[in-house]
Amino acid sequence: MLVTFIPALELRASIPLGIIHYKVLPWPAVFGVCVLANAVMGIVVFLLIKRILPVVARNRVIGPLYARYVARTQRNFSKAVDKYGEWALAVFIGIPLPGTGAFSGALAAQLIGLRFRKFFVANFLGVLIAGVAVTAVTLTGNAALKRWLFLNDPKPAETQQAPAEPDQPPSGETMRQVPPAADEASARWPEIDRWPPADRWPPNLPDPPSRIA
Repeated sequence: MLVTFIPALELRASIPLGIIHYKVLPWPAVFGVCVLANAVMGIVVFLLIKRILPVVARNRVIGPLYARYVARTQRNFSKAVDKYGEWALAVFIGIPLPGTGAFSGALAAQLIGLRFRKFFVANFLGVLIAGVAVTAVTLTGNAALKRWLFLNDPKPAETQQAPAEPDQPPSGETMRQVPPAADEASARWPEIDRWPPADRWPPNLPDPPSRIA
């Protein structure tokens, strides 16, 4: 917002800075703050110039230059203001170009003798026109710039995927291989060191498997 109070910049610089660079507030808030600040600055300048210009006119060095500047300004603005009223000054303030704006409009209004009420209306309308124009150009240009950067962004390099490794058993686990049973009998009977003699073998049990020493 402080950039708005610089005469050569005003809101034509503060709105793009607030929307694109700083991004502290959403763009409607930036628009409202900058327009209000610029309009207030124009009123303050109008009231201050009214006190400063008589002092400048009495100066021996600056006085002649000031008189020629006043004559040229009155010649350029008086006809337009007389014909179109405060709308002429509003258009001059609303054109977002160097040399125009609320500061220059306040100075021109004092030089042609415009009343405060008419300047107040022209100043507000002109600042509003300039704010709408600058905001529209900023939003449109910002969107177009982002789209251009997106379209010209090189495609990211495709990442090469490593070949999938075969499934491995979890760490710490070993596959336990169970040897197949030699026959049905050895699968049913546990392995022991010595079987009891045949005369002591219970008759209700099948014969024990043969053991190869």
